[in-house]
Amino acid sequence: KNEMWGSTLSYLPTGADPLCLFFKLDPLLRTSILSTVCASFAVAVGSFAYFRWNYYNMSRLPYYNEQEATKDRLATSKELRIRIINLDGGVVLQKNLMKQYKPSVLEMTEWGPSMRIECYWYTLNGFERALERVTGTKFDDDPENIPLITFFGSNDFHHVSLPLIRRWQQPFNVVLFDNHPDWFSNFLVGLHCGCWYNHVLKLPTVKYGFHFGGDSNSEWIGDECGEHPWELMKDKKLFVFSTKKKWNSPEWDSSGLETLYPSGWWYNPEFANHAPKKRIQALLEPHRERLAAYPLYITIDKDCLKKDVCKQNWNSGDMALEDLLLTVEVLLEFSNKQLLALDITGDWSKVNVSGAARHSCHKTQHTDAQNCMRQEDCTPNNEEINRKILERVKKVLEIQ
Repeated sequence: KNEMWGSTLSYLPTGADPLCLFFKLDPLLRTSILSTVCASFAVAVGSFAYFRWNYYNMSRLPYYNEQEATKDRLATSKELRIRIINLDGGVVLQKNLMKQYKPSVLEMTEWGPSMRIECYWYTLNGFERALERVTGTKFDDDPENIPLITFFGSNDFHHVSLPLIRRWQQPFNVVLFDNHPDWFSNFLVGLHCGCWYNHVLKLPTVKYGFHFGGDSNSEWIGDECGEHPWELMKDKKLFVFSTKKKWNSPEWDSSGLETLYPSGWWYNPEFANHAPKKRIQALLEPHRERLAAYPLYITIDKDCLKKDVCKQNWNSGDMALEDLLLTVEVLLEFSNKQLLALDITGDWSKVNVSGAARHSCHKTQHTDAQNCMRQEDCTPNNEEINRKILERVKKVLEIQ
């Protein structure tokens, strides 16, 4: 025993037993050491339990009502509810959008710096309570089932979609448009804008998930990093359609899923400007029954669009704007025009963050080229795309 300790702790005298030395210490010092060790252990265990509890709690609904969730709903209204959750001041600068649609504005800019890119669990919980206060309700379900459209600024806030989705009690499908796979699950201390969709897919109200446009970070999806959603895909819970890039994993081919642009698309003149509508219909035809069974919650991160199409804070994808609009159109048609809600993010704004963690994320995850633009150069571009999305939705839903 002495030989073992002597080789491990070379600074002790030869043959010294650490346990004996410890009991020879002054009683006050000995008590202090024991208290420090016990307190450190308790803090470590408590922190781990706290983070784990919050992590799994995000996949639960605090006000879930089974009776409410099974209520039959049919949207008959020919109007839209439109609101802006103002976290960064970007969307409210779009004067023509504001004038045409007159959205309600929820002023929550004080939450922007602590929510941008990522946030801790206690911040997210506080944001949910603040959202209840400014809306005056815990839920977004509407008695007349009027579709709810929400803008909330930069795609640095895309994880805000999770608390918005948690405010619905009825069953629905969630469609994600994003250049990134936002289902990463290794962020335990809070919520990141790339680590929220996995929580959504576990909610009891969410029946099926669809992901379009995920062409970025495809090398992270392989088995070697453990961040793939194969279990969700095998269980027929999640269906993924990248735009042009296949995942760097042998299981992609066995999944039976295809990219929006098929192999050899560059030789086909029909794909010169965007994917034709019949291609999108063919991709979604196997899922027509799933789409028709439940209304849609659509969440759009405009970083799925090409760099020359949309100005936003992250690296850009490969979708043309018409790719996005046609896919939304087909999804609404296949779901019998049952739109529950639509949230839109990806409006450029100057990065303003608080805390060392968010500053680190900004420096390491944002590209300089995307974040050195001027607001006055980006606002007209963002406004034009937002208006085109709303116009297409209104056209499909036959709203004047």
